[in-house]
Amino acid sequence: SPLAKVRAKELGVDLAVVGGSGPNGRITESDVERVAFGGTTGMASAVGMQEAQPMPVLPSSSTPPAPAVAAPSVSSIEQDPELPARGSVEKFTTLQAAVSKNMIASMEVPEFYVQTVISTDKLDEMYKALKPKGVAMSPLLAKAVGLALAKHPV
Repeated sequence: SPLAKVRAKELGVDLAVVGGSGPNGRITESDVERVAFGGTTGMASAVGMQEAQPMPVLPSSSTPPAPAVAAPSVSSIEQDPELPARGSVEKFTTLQAAVSKNMIASMEVPEFYVQTVISTDKLDEMYKALKPKGVAMSPLLAKAVGLALAKHPV
């Protein structure tokens, strides 16, 4: 999930080693946190096998072994108090609810197209005469539609 990608980047986890527990094997934020904080990758459990244990690395005689560093606990990770909690659900505002309602209603309206062939010779002549004076085609079309509706009301 997008949230899992962000969380993996924050924690420095390679998503290639994380097994997804979400729908269709999708990697969730909890999968990333499980791997980051010392849990299993989930890869072997996804296929019903035993989790592979990492091979111990023997230090060379010239370098001392690095001290073990504990991963931070989930409770020690701070979250911005201005932001809603991760994974929380918030109610739509009145405006959001109205926009959502209208978008859904607009998808229920059937669409259809009507095409016909018309002659625009006189309109083209008028446009050629008025174009040098700075008149665009849009006002001419609006006027033609207005006259047609006045002559043939709906």
